[in-house]
Amino acid sequence: TNYAKIYQDIWDADQALNGVPGILPSFFPRDEKRGYVVVDEPRGNFREGSNPDKNIITKVVIPESKRATYDLVKKLFDNYTLDQSKPETPQTSEEKAEVANFINAIKDTAPMKVARKFIEAQKGAFLTDAEWYDAIDTLWFDIYDFTNSTPQRSGFEHIFVGEKFKSRLGG
Repeated sequence: TNYAKIYQDIWDADQALNGVPGILPSFFPRDEKRGYVVVDEPRGNFREGSNPDKNIITKVVIPESKRATYDLVKKLFDNYTLDQSKPETPQTSEEKAEVANFINAIKDTAPMKVARKFIEAQKGAFLTDAEWYDAIDTLWFDIYDFTNSTPQRSGFEHIFVGEKFKSRLGG
């Protein structure tokens, strides 16, 4: 399986419509209509010696035409603890509703259609819309243990929110 290709295909589908590119602080001109994220990434080994209090994302510009899904994902961020030494708390009914709203907003977008087609090809079977929703919910939002020594995390949290363990950042 060529995972690099599917990751690139999903990225390309997102960037073609709703995505915003990451740019370096020195990049100009900046396209406000398309939007952008300024990424001030440290040089060298990111994990060792990185400052967990330093924001590597220094500016985010999301145009109004792309705000809907960004606003929904932003609502999810406070559902998680960044500190890996602390376990997650069970989702409240409000948090479950936020997850449902987010999944419903993204499940039929271009990048998710690419992901769905890939998963269907891997499984050798088509997914109903309900099965596709459940797959996203399970893969992204079910809480699971990475190891016996790591408190529970979700795929969404690991990828979109990130994690902090002592002074190390990850995710």
